[in-house]
Amino acid sequence: MIAPSSDQRRRCRWSLVAFAVMGNVEQVIATVASSQGGALTRSQLRGAGVSESEIEWALRSGQLERRASGVMAVGGAPGTRWQQWWIAHLAAGPDSAVAFGTAGIHWRFDGVRSVDPTVVVAHSCSPTDQGIVVRRTRRLDPIDVRVVAGLPFTTPARTVMDLAAECGPARLGMIVDSAHFSGAARYHEVGAVLLRIGGRGRTGSGRLAGLLDDRCGDPLSASQLEHQLADLLGAAGLALGRDAVRQHPLPSMSATTGTVDLFLPSAAVIVEADGRRWHQRQSDMKRDRERDFAAAQVGVLTLRFLHEHLTSDLDGCAAGLCRVIATRGPELGAIAPA
Repeated sequence: MIAPSSDQRRRCRWSLVAFAVMGNVEQVIATVASSQGGALTRSQLRGAGVSESEIEWALRSGQLERRASGVMAVGGAPGTRWQQWWIAHLAAGPDSAVAFGTAGIHWRFDGVRSVDPTVVVAHSCSPTDQGIVVRRTRRLDPIDVRVVAGLPFTTPARTVMDLAAECGPARLGMIVDSAHFSGAARYHEVGAVLLRIGGRGRTGSGRLAGLLDDRCGDPLSASQLEHQLADLLGAAGLALGRDAVRQHPLPSMSATTGTVDLFLPSAAVIVEADGRRWHQRQSDMKRDRERDFAAAQVGVLTLRFLHEHLTSDLDGCAAGLCRVIATRGPELGAIAPA
């Protein structure tokens, strides 16, 4: 038998090393990509101990395929919609969330058109990869994000709020109704997002408020709100006269005046019930915040309950009120003016 030459021995050793390296890279790729729809980033591989040369080797061999800036997918795997959404999120960065029409498709809203994978970011990150749409926003609060199988989406209610900026009344109405009747986002949940991040300067806010007004009926009368607050006090184990004062002057040391629905002196807490139409709530937000700030300057905390919350979850509202009172020591009652 003829002994192998030194050159043949070197090639054999190199092949064994290459096989071991590629085997390790394959395992890392499979581990990282398996939970991300078959997609992964260069930085994730580097963080898992894979070198740049090993990454390039995997790309040349077809084990990985480039899909966006710094983002790859497992070679040969069929491209799914879920993978496309993961690629868009990974390209935009960890603080992004799948949003707008793409989130609407995920939440199965009627009236949502097929769009390129769309993500929203709360900063200036702006990938320019073809086929990925990146929207910037001034606010992307944690409460507006829901993670599904590791992939962050804007919540159904936030998604409706975002789509209001690019939909006409008919299509937006279809989306609002679909979200409500599917249980994904009830009218009052969408309204709560509208009050938190909508208002002047946010396209579609007025349109959405008008649709919610049409669907939620007439505003509640003062007597109806008083009944709701009485039910709230009863569910919380509190009583008028003993624990709460109705139509109390606004605690304030500024020019801000008026009365509040309920004042709890021992806890220095104001309780307000809101039965206004959504347009009116939105237009009064500045005034409401000024009142809340005026009370806060004398140590009084304001709790605002939507009548929709009092109607749909009275026990939850009462439990929340009790938790707030428990955090307010009895000495706080001396802070607020009687």
